[in-house]
Formats: sequence, C-alpha cells, structure tokens
Amino acid sequence: MLCPLVSKGLLGDRGLSRVVRRDIYWWLQSAKDDYGSAVHLYRGGFHANALNLLHTATEKALKAAILSTGKRYPIGSEGHKLSVLYAMIKPRLRLTRELEDIILQLTPLYLPTKYPNAAFGIPSRIYGKNFSSKYVTKVGKILRWIERGIESRG
Repeated sequence: MLCPLVSKGLLGDRGLSRVVRRDIYWWLQSAKDDYGSAVHLYRGGFHANALNLLHTATEKALKAAILSTGKRYPIGSEGHKLSVLYAMIKPRLRLTRELEDIILQLTPLYLPTKYPNAAFGIPSRIYGKNFSSKYVTKVGKILRWIERGIESRG
C-alpha cells in the first residue's frame, strides 16, 4: 500500500508530491512524532529523556531512508547504531559534515541516556541542558534532510 508523504507539525505543514510505501511512511511519521516529543521533553527540562528520543527519532528516520533504497535495516543492537544505519544510506543521501558529526555523537548515547548502569549514574543528572541543547535543532535538520531525500527518490 502507498501513502502520501506529508509533513506535519514541527517539520511544517505541506504535502509532498511523492507517494511512498506504507512502512516507509510509518517509520518517517513515527520519527517526527518522537522528535516532537523530544522537543517537549527538552522544553520541560527532561534532557536525558529528550536526548534518548532524539536518538530514536534519528534512528527511525534513517530506517525509513534505508527502506526507501530497497534495502533492509539491521536488527538487534546494530539496528540502534546510528553510524551503521547512516553508512547504509550515505552513498545516496549524504548529510552535511555538521549533521554527520551529530549522528556520530548521538550514536553512543542510546543506552546511557536511558539506563543508570550504562550512564554510571542518574542520566537526568548527567545529561543536562548544556549537553542536550546542541542536538535539538540539529536532529530536526537531519529529519528534514532525510524526508527531502526520500521525497526526491521518486
């Protein structure tokens, strides 16, 4: 089944001309939902949780991009490594160096922003506003870049 690729909410209200497979649409829309939740958590002062959802939003957008190339994304722990996921689409959807760096920086934050044993402490006390602030807008840019890349593949 095909679905229209439509941007809503934080990424702008506009309809794009392309239709995509339903699973790609689900992954991309779920990424946008997670991004919106991350922004609310960030604004509410829940920075470790915001970082974890920023990682998740990026992961889901990358998986949508991988699916749009006709490939399958890895499962298990490899499926959470943003650097691995990005490497799968980099030849077709190259981000700017700045955004590539954000992906490399976010990759190891999946577990420590969620679990005290991985953070060696309380994540909310380790990852504060000074740490999370550099990722909020950059992940939004990554999601828009990926969405445009998926849309242009038509």
